[in-house]
Amino acid sequence: MLLDRYPDVGRIYVLVRPRAGGTAEDRFFGKVAGTQPFRPLRERHGDGFETFLRKKCVALAGDVTDPMLGLSEEQVKELTGKLACVINSAGLVTFNPSLELAVRVNTEGARNAAELCKRTGATLVHISTCFVAGTRRGPVFEDEPLIGSYPKAHDLDEAARVPFVVDAELKDVDAVVARLRAQADDGAVAAQFRAAAVRRLEEEGRDPADLKALGLASGRERKLWLAQQLVQAGMERARAWGWPNTYTYTKAMGEQAIAASGCQYALVRPAIVESALRFPFPGWNEGFTTSAPLVFMGLKGQRVFPAGHKLVLDLIPVDLVA
Repeated sequence: MLLDRYPDVGRIYVLVRPRAGGTAEDRFFGKVAGTQPFRPLRERHGDGFETFLRKKCVALAGDVTDPMLGLSEEQVKELTGKLACVINSAGLVTFNPSLELAVRVNTEGARNAAELCKRTGATLVHISTCFVAGTRRGPVFEDEPLIGSYPKAHDLDEAARVPFVVDAELKDVDAVVARLRAQADDGAVAAQFRAAAVRRLEEEGRDPADLKALGLASGRERKLWLAQQLVQAGMERARAWGWPNTYTYTKAMGEQAIAASGCQYALVRPAIVESALRFPFPGWNEGFTTSAPLVFMGLKGQRVFPAGHKLVLDLIPVDLVA
């Protein structure tokens, strides 16, 4: 959309996670550039589309979970003074994912983007969510203090409030994750995994006496248990501070990490980002997102949906956010 509206833009550096057996450039120009959001550009430039795109876009291999977003020191030096802004739209949008993974992407990823901006002199435009307000009721204003804020504080007397410090919270999260990983290696718990693995193999008609199969099945049981525990830990920690889920909790911490970094930044807090209003064409969507089940039901003949008269449908078209 940026290239469509502002074709004279100098250069766009696109951070791409390379896949096995391919480079970031292969993935961007070979797969991403062929998707529907690029359709208006393909129609405008025709046979010159790829030439135009390669002139304007540079694919950089990286990952938001790595320091400096995975860029090398040489790349960071090359970008210093050349970037006007970094737009960080990366995020783990599952509401209740693994606590460990959500923190890495939504919180530490935001901090890594801020540190890159400090090094290069760029301004950070960070895509967050309006739901960082958590379980608060009534108007929540954009100019409220950010650092140290947590939703439940607004329901507590001053004497009952405790400090919320992102660095301290991340240390506590590390301790929770380490405790759960250690628990997964506990002998008594490992025995439960083995017993569950035996039952699963028997249910599948396989031989539990096959030590290789039993070892793999036990490892799978451990992995499933740990994943469930990390999901539950995230939900509990989020709700303890007043956020409804792990997603909003880790996104809010990402905002605070950016605010404390010292970089120049702007936060964008949209509601639920949904189907396009106009660009690349009306109704474009990717995936079975929030309103998609309603649309699907309508296509199948459902004509009435129950709703309260005070219902607010927190949706915004993706191209209006862009």
